[in-house]
Amino acid sequence: MNSVRTGRRTRKLLAIALCVGVAFGIGGEALGAVPAEAAVSSDFNPSQIISDTQFYDGNAMSSGQVQTFLNQRLAATADGKCTIGATGRKAGTAWGSTKVASKCLTTATFRSQSRTANAFCKAYAGSASESAASIIAKVGRACGISQKTLLVMLEKEQSLVTDTWPTVRQFDRAMGYACPDSGPNNSAQCDPSQTGFAQQVYRAAWQLKVYRAYPERYNYLPFTTNTILWHPSASCGTSQVYISNYATAALYIYTPYRPNQAALNAGWGTGNSCSSYGNRNFHNFWKTWFGTTQGESVAFTKVRDLYRSRPGYGAPLTTAPEKVTQNGGGAQWRFERGIITYSNASKQVYGVSTASSFTTAYLEANGAKGRWGFLTTAGPTGTVQAGNRIQKFQNGTVVFPNSTIGMQFVPTRMHTSWNTLQRQNGKLGFPIAAAAMQKDGSGVQRFQRAWLMVSGKRSAIVTQPQLSRWRALGGHPRLGYFLGSEVSVGKQSYRYTEKGLLFFTSATSQIFMGNGTFLTAYDKAGGPKGSWGVPVSKRTTHSDGSVRMTFSKGVAKQARGSGVVFIPNTKARAETNSVRPPTPTTEPTEAPEPTTVPPTEPALPETPTDPAPEEPTPTPEEPTPGTDEPEPGTDDPTEPLPEPSSPAPAAESSAAPAVFAPRTGSSFTVVTLTLRGVR
Repeated sequence: MNSVRTGRRTRKLLAIALCVGVAFGIGGEALGAVPAEAAVSSDFNPSQIISDTQFYDGNAMSSGQVQTFLNQRLAATADGKCTIGATGRKAGTAWGSTKVASKCLTTATFRSQSRTANAFCKAYAGSASESAASIIAKVGRACGISQKTLLVMLEKEQSLVTDTWPTVRQFDRAMGYACPDSGPNNSAQCDPSQTGFAQQVYRAAWQLKVYRAYPERYNYLPFTTNTILWHPSASCGTSQVYISNYATAALYIYTPYRPNQAALNAGWGTGNSCSSYGNRNFHNFWKTWFGTTQGESVAFTKVRDLYRSRPGYGAPLTTAPEKVTQNGGGAQWRFERGIITYSNASKQVYGVSTASSFTTAYLEANGAKGRWGFLTTAGPTGTVQAGNRIQKFQNGTVVFPNSTIGMQFVPTRMHTSWNTLQRQNGKLGFPIAAAAMQKDGSGVQRFQRAWLMVSGKRSAIVTQPQLSRWRALGGHPRLGYFLGSEVSVGKQSYRYTEKGLLFFTSATSQIFMGNGTFLTAYDKAGGPKGSWGVPVSKRTTHSDGSVRMTFSKGVAKQARGSGVVFIPNTKARAETNSVRPPTPTTEPTEAPEPTTVPPTEPALPETPTDPAPEEPTPTPEEPTPGTDEPEPGTDDPTEPLPEPSSPAPAAESSAAPAVFAPRTGSSFTVVTLTLRGVR
């Protein structure tokens, strides 16, 4: 069963490159021209000619895909079509000891025999007239041999895939089955009882499975070192090869010669008198037509293994698993009634084999390639009646409250906060709209009774009036998301956001302090409930370059290149009477209060109709000073934002003023703060 056959037409033997000058994928995508002569064989691995995963994949191609492939192969030849009927190529015309066939492989039909299931192949339903593509696809599925394997063997044995005017003998000996090279001059000695296209394809596939089941009965064993001939002529010698898998052992049993370096250097051409070509050509055809011979990724293998071990998924919607580059990478395989995914990150494979609303929604969200990520369970849990019908995914949890609300995806960070807030039994209710998430994981999502904002480990419940005001002030682009609840200070209130402190002076007016040295110093002094009091006016920049901001208990100043200094009201009034402060010359360095809603934030759903919940009382945290020192009149939006704290009242003192020293790199700037007592 070597590909060097004296009975085959010599016009095919050394002109293989003409057969594959242009190659296309199954779906019509071009693979490109054949590489330079030696390049196509340069990665031939005698220990593993092809991986087991690829060789034994009985679901690699459907009948339709095989037919498309055959049509493409024929169209890519020099003739570009079947030429039977042309001058000198009439069907039935004698050609040596055989004759020209009536059709090419693309359109030929054959009588196939029905076969019962056996230890190596499943049952096969025969037909009085069956296309070559149908036979190849059905035999592959029945025996667990890749249709790609069968196509490559048809080409390397008899050039049937690309021959534009094949002979009857080529079909009769299609796979080289039962045709050992034991005749005169190493010619094929074929068993006449095993001739015929359908018989050859089935018996060859069956034989390959026998080799795998009983390797010890043959001369070439997997997982050990073997002595392999270079050529049918023993005078060419032998080589030692460790065979690393079943598929490679089967190929050596089927064609018992290893291509020498001369054959590999020749690529598609001839080597020397001791060269053999069968296994080299198997490698070359597979690589040119289907890509790498060295197998699929672990992800593909895991997905296939789960599919084979658990029936019920239905027919695959693609010929092979799909590579997933999103969400950490992996693979997915979609079926009529489900999907299987494998995550490279978790190294876990999960499958859902029942059609359900969860599966449908997941597929519509692009499966593992979409925002939900990979499966992390084998299906939904809980019940609608109990309010806990959910399914977990890599990036979040899908919640199904009822058919009215429908399926809602809650990102992991959002879901954690929702659980902490007692899920649907708390102030939020069920999620009723998709979350609008940022790249850093922060976001906002609408629930039945309020909105939920998350940022890092912080979250905030936001009522509809609060959301409307947040939007009017610039929303996420200007303010960022809220980091906690709104806190009252007398008749006024404040709320920290990702980008600063928003102080509500009245129902219609507010002051926003952006992150930076001013806010850091203010938080260090206790924030709105501390020694500075509440903001009274926005910051202003004066003619001498200083920046000032008035609070209810004094004035905070920052000269150019200096730290922030707070002057209590009594001292501030004294300074005002003795030295007139410079006149403000510029607008406040903060962005002015907007009057319209910026269009750049993510679209959010409409107003909830349920009454707004009360806000919980926040737990203050110790603030942390910022690490960057911007120029006066500027804010650093990247500086960490501390929570407000409530320091103990300080006794009035005539001692030296307190010192605030924000750190700048490895140096320190000393800032003098005079703190008055707080009642």
